[in-house]
Amino acid sequence: MEFITIPLVVGMITYGIYGLFELFVRRKERILLIEKIGEKIDPSLLQIGKLKFPSFVSDKMTFSFSVLKWGFLLLGVGFGLLVGICFHVLIINTFSDFPRYIVDMTCGACVLMFGGLGLILSFVIEKKITREEVRKAKKKLEQE
Repeated sequence: MEFITIPLVVGMITYGIYGLFELFVRRKERILLIEKIGEKIDPSLLQIGKLKFPSFVSDKMTFSFSVLKWGFLLLGVGFGLLVGICFHVLIINTFSDFPRYIVDMTCGACVLMFGGLGLILSFVIEKKITREEVRKAKKKLEQE
């Protein structure tokens, strides 16, 4: 175990120093970007009603449903654990001679299966919402 300790510590220190330098460089880049944007903004745009927030519906669909994805993933993993534990208890109580590793694999399989189903469900909901948003945006453009 000692043979890996030294490279691991050196790697962590190197990564920490790199992260610190990157933090300062990104800060300077952001400040320069804010200054450039500040020069180009017309003060007349800042009046109420003229400044609009960007729409999340575009050709590239840049709106992210990350909270929905994480929620359904965690819900699926939790439900998978619940089903796996119930399956585990039922198998242990009914079949005492059942191999232990198969019972453990079924718990893991339930977690992965329901986690995947949660992600698929979030994808379906995301597609439905984006289709509705695109339809609303097209109707709004047609009316104008």
